[in-house]
Amino acid sequence: MPMTIWNIFKKDWLLMRMQILSVACIQLAFTALEIRRTLVGDEPVIGQLSQVLLWLWLLADVVLTITIVHQDALPSTSQDWLTRPIPRSALLAEKLLFCVVTVQSVAFLSDVLQGVVCGFPLRLVI
Repeated sequence: MPMTIWNIFKKDWLLMRMQILSVACIQLAFTALEIRRTLVGDEPVIGQLSQVLLWLWLLADVVLTITIVHQDALPSTSQDWLTRPIPRSALLAEKLLFCVVTVQSVAFLSDVLQGVVCGFPLRLVI
């Protein structure tokens, strides 16, 4: 079963890598603006752009998660001949793992980066 999860993970990564990188770039741009606002000072234009990027990032995360989940539709009992025999538990585990790795890891890394750049020690940020 772990090999099945790994195979589905590789397939999803190959199909979705450009979308994942796009969402990561939006997140990193938001983090860069927040770091600038923290270090330099609050400017109205930067604050508004930061808010736009925040909403864009959240919307992109939702769309990416929905797209990842819909990559492999579960067939009904009368359509099981349409797909390869993958256990539902393996498919669910892979989708959860993929969302955590691709969506949440970028948010975690950007939060750690923002904390370290703002002067907090790494052990307190993590």
